[in-house]
Amino acid sequence: VVMSLLLLSLPCLRQMARLIAVSWRLPWLLKLSGAIYCGRSLWIRRSESEGVGADLLSQLGSDAFAMIMGKLFPAESREVLRSHATAKMEGARDFPPLLIFHWEAGADVLLDLDGPVATPFLHQMLSRPDVFAGSAIASVPVTLKTAWEVLCGVPASSTSDFREQGSHLRHECLPRALRRCCGYRSLLAKTDKELPDIPRRVFGFEATVVAEDMDGLLPKIQAQLDAWDAYGGAPVFVYFYGG
Repeated sequence: VVMSLLLLSLPCLRQMARLIAVSWRLPWLLKLSGAIYCGRSLWIRRSESEGVGADLLSQLGSDAFAMIMGKLFPAESREVLRSHATAKMEGARDFPPLLIFHWEAGADVLLDLDGPVATPFLHQMLSRPDVFAGSAIASVPVTLKTAWEVLCGVPASSTSDFREQGSHLRHECLPRALRRCCGYRSLLAKTDKELPDIPRRVFGFEATVVAEDMDGLLPKIQAQLDAWDAYGGAPVFVYFYGG
């Protein structure tokens, strides 16, 4: 009973602690000294590290520097987003279907049209005269963060808390931007069942289809495209996570 009462009173105790707390800020000189010490320690550790460890420490240092610059010279994020916002297109009626094929740990040479191929269906599609295609390499080798960089147009943070998921920047992720400007329906297709709500909540996908393998996934994609009249000309954006 005592423990229950204590837990119930925690919000009140926290509010009282805030009211009686002394307003005090850490001196800038102390902050600067701490930043110099941390930067020097990071530089030394990076010099002593090899391989992936050095790269990760470099990324950590870049993130820390960007955070410091953001604190010292803050920009009004709403103004930046407004200046880069997408608007609904007037007059245009026909929009092509869009496909992004997410290939984890695959070299760009695998899309070479010469010689033997590991992806015959993709090569057949790329060779069509009515298909325009391009390739891009993401800078962060983590599935969810790679998707963030590809779909939202900004680098992901190097931390493991996925703090960019709570960012206002996700308002401009590709599924939402395409829906606003051109009325696109958006579909994410994948073969893993982890994080089922992330595609909708973070990136703005309208639907997600999941199956254990490609044989089960492709019929589900076709059924969803049929339901949206994609084969009849309705604009559709498909993000296919191929693993």
